[in-house]
Amino acid sequence: MKLRRLLQRFLRNDRGGAMVEFGMILPLMLVFMAIVIDGGRLGMIYQNATYGVRDATRMLARISPSDICPGGSVAGFTGLATEIVSESITGGNAFPAFTQVISVEPSFRCVAGGFNNNDGTAAVVEVSAVIEMQYLLGGVFGLFGTSLSTLTTTISDQSRIYGL
Repeated sequence: MKLRRLLQRFLRNDRGGAMVEFGMILPLMLVFMAIVIDGGRLGMIYQNATYGVRDATRMLARISPSDICPGGSVAGFTGLATEIVSESITGGNAFPAFTQVISVEPSFRCVAGGFNNNDGTAAVVEVSAVIEMQYLLGGVFGLFGTSLSTLTTTISDQSRIYGL
């Protein structure tokens, strides 16, 4: 009889219910916070990489010779373009980027209807960069599925060559 009353009292007691509810919601809150933090950080890194590719494209558009069409090359500027993109990603950030520049490839093409050359063509330089960004909190996603580690993306920009 005493055991029965003790069991009934235990079943009617609702103390600790908030702790149980919090324990059920905590994993979802952690995943949501990981998405917000990593998403914001990756967005910032992507924007900085976009700025770097744009700056490298503008630099190459200014220093490449305007008479590059036909038969010229911008391959000699690969190191400069890589340096500009890398510095844009890592320089001045409050947080470490955990980002790697896989490759930066400058190229150019000649388009008709331009006014750079006597033959009516204009040179357009394009810089394309492959960037690998690491998820800092990707392991938290492992609570609900596959753990994430890296995101690889390609960013490119183009500009008409003005020349020296």
